[in-house]
Amino acid sequence: RNKKIEGKMVTTRQTKGRVTAASHRRQPQDPDSPVKKFFKLVLPSTVKSNMMRIPTRFMKLQESQLPEVVTLETPVGF
Repeated sequence: RNKKIEGKMVTTRQTKGRVTAASHRRQPQDPDSPVKKFFKLVLPSTVKSNMMRIPTRFMKLQESQLPEVVTLETPVGF
């Protein structure tokens, strides 16, 4: 929450720890994990232009295990 003191806005929110770029980094994927998936936001314009792609980082991490041909589907079946 914010409150105004002598014309200045001061935050009164207390944080448990310092937020840094490192604290928001993704944890490395467990190579033995049976689940290999990614999340990607798909906009209507992407579907219309047939531009759905596998993210580059995912491909690099999984390249030895990916088949030559894959089918991408959104949760609603596009």
